[in-house]
Amino acid sequence: MVMVEVVVRTIHLVVAAMWVGSVSFFAFGVLPLAREGSLNAAPLERFTQRLQVGSRLASVLLLLSGGYMISLAEYERSLLSSTSGHLVLGMVVLWVALTGLVEVGASRVLEGAEDLKVRTPAKRATAVLRAATLVGVLLLVDAVLIRFAPALF
Repeated sequence: MVMVEVVVRTIHLVVAAMWVGSVSFFAFGVLPLAREGSLNAAPLERFTQRLQVGSRLASVLLLLSGGYMISLAEYERSLLSSTSGHLVLGMVVLWVALTGLVEVGASRVLEGAEDLKVRTPAKRATAVLRAATLVGVLLLVDAVLIRFAPALF
């Protein structure tokens, strides 16, 4: 059983890091190129679709693996009464926020890319996807705090 827990934790952390990394790369690497007109609509649309699909997949995998880890740790008794429980609840809130921000940002890009526009949709999505990056970093910090909460608090 311990091996299953290690595999689930590893999958959870790797998927989370890849998700945050891809959102960050898109917000700070792809969108600036689109805003300056260095990307055409077709590649921007493909990049955005891949970001959206990857984000949805990551969101589902994190929900499943996170739910499994919560059940193992028996947080249901201490979610509202312990520091670790509060951090888990915070992680859930950040997960929902990141999922929503990526969906909103990607839809803003895709709406314009369908009309063969690049600069305006990229400008409209930049703030949302940069906020998603910040939320993603907070999510990773929360994960570290959960791991070390008993020693810190």
